[in-house]
Amino acid sequence: MAFLRENAYPYYCDTDSFEKGSWQDRYFNALLQSLPEETLAQVGNRLVMDPSCPRILFLKAEMILTVKVEGRHAALTTRTLLRYYTDKKSRKVSMAVKELMRRFPSETQESQRTILRAFLSGGRKEMEWAGRHLRDHWTRSLSGPVAERWKATRNPVLGQVALRHLPTAFLLEEQEALAEALGYAAVCARLGSHPAFRLDSARLTVPEYFYVMAKLDAGRSEAVNVPLVMEFMLDEYLDEGERLSPGERDRLLWSMGRIGMTEALMKVLPELRRREEEERSLDRIVFGDQDSPDRMNFVGTLEIEDKMN
Repeated sequence: MAFLRENAYPYYCDTDSFEKGSWQDRYFNALLQSLPEETLAQVGNRLVMDPSCPRILFLKAEMILTVKVEGRHAALTTRTLLRYYTDKKSRKVSMAVKELMRRFPSETQESQRTILRAFLSGGRKEMEWAGRHLRDHWTRSLSGPVAERWKATRNPVLGQVALRHLPTAFLLEEQEALAEALGYAAVCARLGSHPAFRLDSARLTVPEYFYVMAKLDAGRSEAVNVPLVMEFMLDEYLDEGERLSPGERDRLLWSMGRIGMTEALMKVLPELRRREEEERSLDRIVFGDQDSPDRMNFVGTLEIEDKMN
C-alpha cells in the first residue's frame, strides 16, 4: 500500500501526466496483476476505504480481482460446482450458482438437465430460474421434478411451466391451486375445451372471458354465434361504466381481433376514445399538467411504492 500511495496515487491523480495505456499505466496494471488473489482482495478493500485513492486505481484493482476469481471458477468442473451447490455447508453455494448459470448455455444437454434438476430442488431464485428456462425450452424428462416442486411450493413460475407442459390429468387435479397462483382465466384458457373441466364464467371478468374464448378459438363455433353473444356482453359491460385498465383494454382488443369481431371493433372505437379523454381529463384535475413537478414526483412515488410492494 505504501508503494502504491507513493507512486500510483500521484500518477493517477495528475490528469496532465496520466494517459490510459501508457507504459506507466501498464506497469501498475502488471503490479496489481502479480499479487496473489487474497492479497489483491485486501489491497482492493483498503483502496476503496481510502478517500484519497484515485478512483481509476481501485476500479483497476477490482477488475483484475474479478477476472482472477472468474478464471478460477471457470476452471472448476461442473460436477464440482454441483457438489458445492448441493452441500449447503460448503460456503460456496452462491459462487456455484453464479458459475453454473453463466456456463449453462455452453453445457451439453445431459449436463443442462442435471443442472436444471438440481436447481428445481434448490432455493427459490434457482428454482424460478430453472422454471423460466423450462417454460420456454421444455425437457420432458423433468416432468416429475417440476410436478413435485410445484406441489411443494405452489410457485407461480412453476405453475406456468405446469400449465403449459404437464399432462391434462395432472392439471385437472391441480386446477384450483393453479387458479390461485395464476388466475382462473389462465386455467380456463388451458383446460376450457376439456370435457372434464367445468368453466364457471361467473369467476371471470368480461375482459378475462373474452380472453378465454379467444384462446379456446370459440369464435369458430358452429353451434353458437359467439361473436354476437360477446358483443351483447361488451355493450352491457361498457354501459355499466366499468373502468378499463390498459391491460384489460389491450386484452379485450386482442381477443376481439382473434375471435373475428370486426363490426364490434369498429363500433367500440368512439367509446374507447371517449374513455381515454375522460381519463386524461381526470388526470389533469388530479395531477395538473403532464410535466408539472408535482405530478412527476407523485407518479415517481407511486412507481417506487409499487416496486416495493
